[in-house]
Amino acid sequence: AKAMFSSSYGNECETLGPDAEAGAAEPEAHEIKYRYVSDGDDGDERTARLFRFGCNLYDYNTDEVYYVSDDLGELRQLQFAQPGLDSRYETADSSEKVEHVGIIGYTVTDRAVNSFYDPATLSITTFAKWRGVADASSNALYIFRNGRFSLIKYEVDASYDEEINPETLLDYDTAP
Repeated sequence: AKAMFSSSYGNECETLGPDAEAGAAEPEAHEIKYRYVSDGDDGDERTARLFRFGCNLYDYNTDEVYYVSDDLGELRQLQFAQPGLDSRYETADSSEKVEHVGIIGYTVTDRAVNSFYDPATLSITTFAKWRGVADASSNALYIFRNGRFSLIKYEVDASYDEEINPETLLDYDTAP
């Protein structure tokens, strides 16, 4: 994972730069025990390994790169699904009242913003601040199931009103 990260991001991540602090490019590593649905409850437990690398530190956001190896030892970089947004305001000024926020498609990104992995819930959360006070932002929740991470929840606060009030646009976590 270290070699893949260094090879792919050597010219893009400040943690790999010549001025980086010692150990800045060391990954946070986690072991994930799981079974595929097809394994049933009695099947052998499998092990995946998750590697989280810090990449860049911006004014109020960080970005991280993740790799996961499966029980066969195959290593791949995680890609994060993200909704494309259609944000509409009362006027052309985004500081005005939000009239509508909707999803107009999906993209993927190779980096997670202000992300954390929670081993208790096998989930990765992101929190992208659109500006420093975090009154405008997007939040995502990706859970590990059946050997992969999936986007299950996405919230957006498109209002620049100095209040934190996200609106849920996608929620498979509470779907029936």
